[in-house]
Amino acid sequence: MRAFLRDALLLLPVAGGVFLVGADFFRAYDGTLVSVAPPRGDDDVRQVRLLIDDRVRQRWWSADAVDGLDLPVDPNAAAPVAVPAGRPSVHKDRFTLVVTASAPDGDRIVPTTTRGLLGLALGAWLSALAVRNMVVGGAPWRVAPPQDAARTITAEPMVPRKRARDVTRPPPRPRRGAGRR
Repeated sequence: MRAFLRDALLLLPVAGGVFLVGADFFRAYDGTLVSVAPPRGDDDVRQVRLLIDDRVRQRWWSADAVDGLDLPVDPNAAAPVAVPAGRPSVHKDRFTLVVTASAPDGDRIVPTTTRGLLGLALGAWLSALAVRNMVVGGAPWRVAPPQDAARTITAEPMVPRKRARDVTRPPPRPRRGAGRR
C-alpha cells in the first residue's frame, strides 16, 4: 500500500501538467473576440471564438463575462473574412491563468480554467494510476502484486508421447501433384 501511495503522489504532477497545458498556462497571445456560439439551454457558460494568429480558437467563458461584449451569435466556427472594427481584443500573458478582454465598459478578467478541464486532469491521474496498477498488480483495480506471484512452477517436464502404430491400416499414400522442387 505504501508503494501505491508513493506512486499516486508521483503521478500528481502529470495531472497538474495536463491541467496547465489545457488552461494555456504556457502560452501568451493577443487576439480579437470574433463571435459567440448559440447558448445550449440555460448553461452558465458560453463558447466564444477568438481570432489568434489568423486561426479561430474556441474557449469556454462564463456567461457573465460574455454578456455586454456585443458579440454576434454565430452557429459555425469559421474564421471571418474581415474582422469588423470595434470588436473586443484579448490579451493573455505567459504563466497566467487569466485572459484580459477589453470591453467598452472596461477590461474584464476571465479565467482560462474550467470545471471540464479539472475533470480532464482528474481523469488523466486516474488513468495513469490504472496503468500503474496493471503493470504492478496485473489488473487496474489491484494495487499490489498477488501473493503467489513469486511462486515458481515445479512441474515435471513433459515427455513426448509415442503413438502406437496402427497395423491394421496401410501407410498413407504420397500426395500427388506436389511436383519436384
